[in-house]
Amino acid sequence: MSNGIIEAAQNKLKEKGIEEIDIRFTDIQGYWRHVTLPVSSAPSDLFLRGVGFDGSTLAGMSSTEAGDLALIPDPRSSISIPSPGNPPWPFSATSWIV
Repeated sequence: MSNGIIEAAQNKLKEKGIEEIDIRFTDIQGYWRHVTLPVSSAPSDLFLRGVGFDGSTLAGMSSTEAGDLALIPDPRSSISIPSPGNPPWPFSATSWIV
């Protein structure tokens, strides 16, 4: 992923005053899932390394012994969803076994 694309996504979050990001993905059964993070606590390398989560709670994903997954959001996938207030900014993600 190019640094320019990542910087553009990070700048958009700052410019729009976005407080939360919503990282969305589908599980093995095709259901939409998501993880919401405050922008202030998102790691600086979020678009390169992703954010870890326990996938063992999702049907068909991984057993408890091997349930560590990383969600890596695609900065090109962000879209603005018109709604009142300051909703989380959505990004689609790829999940990886860590």
